[in-house]
Amino acid sequence: MKVKETGFRAIYKNYCVFDLEKTLKDKIGSVFADFEGFDEANLFLGYGYIDHEAGLTVEILALGKRDGEERLYFAPNDTVSDKIRIANLMDIDFTIEPEEKITEEYKEKVKIIKEGYAVSEKIEKTREMEFLDECRSPEYPDDIMVLLFTEELQPEGCWARIEDLGEGYFMGKLIVEPYQDFGIHLNDVFAFGLDQSEDGRVTAICDLSHKESNHETSNEELIKAMIVKFNANPNTEDYVRIISLLMSIDIWVPCNAVFSEEDQQQFLNLVEEAGDDLSKLEGKTVTSKDQTRLIPDILQSDEEYFFPVFTSIDEMGEYGNHFSKVGKSLIEVLPLARNNDKEISGIVVNAFSNPFPILKDFWDLIEEIDKNEGEE
Repeated sequence: MKVKETGFRAIYKNYCVFDLEKTLKDKIGSVFADFEGFDEANLFLGYGYIDHEAGLTVEILALGKRDGEERLYFAPNDTVSDKIRIANLMDIDFTIEPEEKITEEYKEKVKIIKEGYAVSEKIEKTREMEFLDECRSPEYPDDIMVLLFTEELQPEGCWARIEDLGEGYFMGKLIVEPYQDFGIHLNDVFAFGLDQSEDGRVTAICDLSHKESNHETSNEELIKAMIVKFNANPNTEDYVRIISLLMSIDIWVPCNAVFSEEDQQQFLNLVEEAGDDLSKLEGKTVTSKDQTRLIPDILQSDEEYFFPVFTSIDEMGEYGNHFSKVGKSLIEVLPLARNNDKEISGIVVNAFSNPFPILKDFWDLIEEIDKNEGEE
């Protein structure tokens, strides 16, 4: 079978034996020069992986030749790493070599490849989504053709590289500059979804029409997109823009609810009355006699403490199930972080997905910006 007939999954994470045809030797023979047996070889053993930036790739493990029904491999070269991008192998016949036939001398090299080109669990999950295959680049499986559209412009297809996966949407980095001005540009990160036609065809789409009804949602998605971009390429301009956008929305603070001793006793009395039949608690109410305190949770990293906030309740994930949630502005959060019993190093936004720290050194500046905006 040929590579172009199978799709990337036949190569990805598999040991493959490729025919080493004369045309391939003539085309990229220098790639094999570091390996023993080049003159005799008529095949090579490789391992398929995805380089997030450079696409589907085959690491050369050894050259070999056929001896009847058997395949004999020459000695590997552990001192070099030679690879072939899949575009050079599209018309080459190959078979999959079962892993049980692969000796340890090859597996050690593959282990290094796996570690060196590992991606996040979310990106790995998108590689398993077969329904995305209609939109994928055959050579760059993480690149998706996304249809950009607004009410004013003609729809335009552009390639975007998947950077993250959310609940019902994807985050992609634009890897080409659109011909029309959609308001996003090369290397910008944005959210897109999927649309399925009546005949089952899947299309990746991004509606860039800015409607007032979805302003808050757009702000949250824009913040998350910009954080992904910033974490990949930290710079002062994006850092300031993210903080400015965070100041325009409510953020969510996970808190522990602390009741007074008298209110706690009321709950205990109800439980005692119910005994073993907890169904008796259904419909019972307790009116607190004292003020309930909400104490923000604190996260620890090594010797430092961080004040966690989230752009939405969903961003908390399972962690949020253990807390009450309070919506506050960033300005309202600052005194809570300042007056905490622990010495807080910074506020961290979306700690469990794409964390964005707002270090203590910037808090005074944020308050000054808010003060100046209030005076205008």
